[in-house]
Amino acid sequence: MGTTRGGWRVALRLARREAVRRKAQTALMLVLICLPVVVVTAAAVVWRTQDVSTVEGMDRRMGAADAYVVTSGFAEVIQLFDPEQGWDVIGDDAVHGAPGVVDQDGLDRVLAALGPDRTAVPLETESLHFRTDRGIGEVETIATDLGSPLSEGLVEQVDGQFPPGPGEVVVNQALADRGPGIGDTLTVVRQTETGEEEHELRVVGIAEGTSLRGHPVAAALPGAFGTDETDPTGRWLVGGGPVSWDDVEALNAIGALATSRQVLTDPPPASALPDGLSQFDQGRDEVTITVLALIAAMVLLEVVLLAGPAFAVRAKAQARTLALVAAAGGTPRQARRTVLASGAVVGMVGGLLGTVLGVGVGALAVPVAQRFDANRFGPFDVPWPLLAVVAGFGFLSAVLAAVVPAFSASRQDIVAVLAGRRGEGRPSSRSPLLGLVLLGVGILGAVVGAGGDGGGSAAVLIAGSAIISVLGMILLVPLTVTFVARLASGMPLSLRFAARDAARHRTRTVPAVAAVGATVAGVVALGIAVASQEASNEDGYVPMLPAGYGSVSTVNVDAATVAAVLDRRLPASNAIGLRVPQAATDEGTVEFEFRDGDQSLLLSYFSSLGTPYLVATELPGHVDLAAADRARADAVLTDGGWCCSTVRTPTSSDRCPR
Repeated sequence: MGTTRGGWRVALRLARREAVRRKAQTALMLVLICLPVVVVTAAAVVWRTQDVSTVEGMDRRMGAADAYVVTSGFAEVIQLFDPEQGWDVIGDDAVHGAPGVVDQDGLDRVLAALGPDRTAVPLETESLHFRTDRGIGEVETIATDLGSPLSEGLVEQVDGQFPPGPGEVVVNQALADRGPGIGDTLTVVRQTETGEEEHELRVVGIAEGTSLRGHPVAAALPGAFGTDETDPTGRWLVGGGPVSWDDVEALNAIGALATSRQVLTDPPPASALPDGLSQFDQGRDEVTITVLALIAAMVLLEVVLLAGPAFAVRAKAQARTLALVAAAGGTPRQARRTVLASGAVVGMVGGLLGTVLGVGVGALAVPVAQRFDANRFGPFDVPWPLLAVVAGFGFLSAVLAAVVPAFSASRQDIVAVLAGRRGEGRPSSRSPLLGLVLLGVGILGAVVGAGGDGGGSAAVLIAGSAIISVLGMILLVPLTVTFVARLASGMPLSLRFAARDAARHRTRTVPAVAAVGATVAGVVALGIAVASQEASNEDGYVPMLPAGYGSVSTVNVDAATVAAVLDRRLPASNAIGLRVPQAATDEGTVEFEFRDGDQSLLLSYFSSLGTPYLVATELPGHVDLAAADRARADAVLTDGGWCCSTVRTPTSSDRCPR
C-alpha cells in the first residue's frame, strides 16, 4: 500500500509540473472540463434561488403572524402539516356562517379553540378587475390591516403611506404604470349575481407585494373591495404565541384549517398525521430520476469524448518519456498512472474552478431570470451539496477522458517510440464486433420504446438505448477511420494527408469523431421527436370552432354594446347571439346542433363556447330542422329548457334531423 501511495504521489507531482509546463494545452483541457461545470452550477443556483420553500414563503403567506386560519365551511376537517398540500372533510357538511356575512361567530370559535390572549386580523386575497380610461385589467387584491404587526411581510412599502381609512388603497408600481398613481382613484370591479359592483378607492401609496412582481396588486383595509357573497368562509392572521400541532387539531375539530409557523418550521413526526392522509411527497418520481440520470450519463459521455483528444495529445507528448521509463524497468501500470494523474490534476482544478465560476455566473443570472418570472424568487441560495456532486462530475469526466490515452500509452511499442517511429498498434478486431452488437441492441431498444404506450418506462428505455447506441458507435469509429484512410488514395493531397494522419493517431481522432457524431445524432433525434410530436398534434387536433368563426363570452354585459363593437371592428361579420344553459327543466330536453349550411358551429364538446349545449328563446333561422321539430324545440326553449342535437322529452325520443 505504501508503494502504491508513493507511486500516485510521484505521478501527481509529475502531472502538476507537466500542466504548468504546457500552459496552453492545460488551458484547453480546463475549458473543456470547466464549461459544463459552470453551466450546470449556474443553473443549479438559479433553480434553488427561484424555488421558494414552504418555510421561506411563510412571510408571504401569513406575514408575521403565528398562524393563518381559514374556516372551511364544514363541521370538521383533517389536514396535512401544510393544508395547501392536502386536507379532507369528515363528519357533517354543516356550513359555518352565512354567505356574504363576516363570520364573527367563526372567529369566536377559532379564538376559543386557541385559548385566551390571542389577536387576529382578517386577511382576504382575491383576483378582481379594475377599470381605467384604457380599459379593464386584472388585479390581485389584499384586504387586511396593513398597519398591524401581524401583516408585516405581506407587502413592502415604497412610497406614501398604508391606507388609514376604508376608502383608500395602496398599489404596486405595475398597477400605477397603468394609470392610478398616488392621489388618483382606483376603480375596482366585482362581478356579483346581480351585476357589476364598483368600488372607488383613493391611492395613498405605492407598495410592492412580496409574492408577485410585474402583476397589478392592490392592498386596502378589510371590506374596501367589497365582499364575495358566495363565500361562507373566514380567514384570519392569528398572533399571540406559537400555534402547536395540538392547536391545529383543535381548529380542525371546529372545521378550520390552520397554517402554523411552528408546525411548518419544526414539523411533528409523520405518525402525528390523521388516518386517511399522508404527507405530500414533493420529490420527483422514480422514472423522472432515472431519465435525469440517463441524461447526466449522456452529458458525461459527451464531455469525456470532447476532452479525450486533448489528453491523447498530452499522452503523445509524454510518449518518449514513458518509453524511457519502461526501458529502465518501469511497468505498464506506472505508465497508465502517469497519464491518469494528468486527468486527476486537470479534473480537480477544473471541477473547483468551474464551481466557483458557476456560482458567480449564477449570481449574475438570477436577476435576469427574475425578469421572466412573475413569482418573486427567494433569498440567494447556493446548493453546496449539489455543487459538490457537480464538481465531482467534472473530476470524473477528466479522469475518464484520460483512461483510453493511458491504456494506449501503456501498450505502445517502446523500441518504435525511442526510434522516432509511430508506436500505436493495429486496431482491435473485436471492438467493431462488440460495437455492432451494442448498436443493434440500442436500435432495437429504441424501436421497442417508441412502439410502447409512451409512459415513463418507454422514456427510460429510449434514453438507455441512446446511450448504448453511442457506445456502440464509439467502438465502430476506429474501423471507420481506418477504412476512410484506405479509400483516400484518390483524394486531393490535403484530404489524403488528413485521412491518413487521422488513422495513424486514432487515440485522439476516435473521441473527436465520436463526440461530433454523438452531437449530430442527438440533434437529429431531437428534430425527429419534435417533428413527430407536431405531426401527432396536427393529426389529433379538433378545432373548437370552424375556420372563419369566433366567439365572445360575456358576463352581465349589454348585448347591444358587444354588437356595436363587432359592427365597428368586423363590419362584415354575422353575429349570432347564444346563451349557455344552467340546467334542464322537468318538462324535458331538446337537443340540436348549430349549423351554417353544411358546417357545424360546434365541432367538439370542449368548444370555445364552453359547452355543446346552447339555448335561446327560439331556434336561430340557420338551424336546419323540420317544421314539427322546430315547433317542439321552440316550445321547450320557451319553457326554459335547453337544446342540442336530439329531442328528449318524457314522452318522445325522436331525433332532430340535421
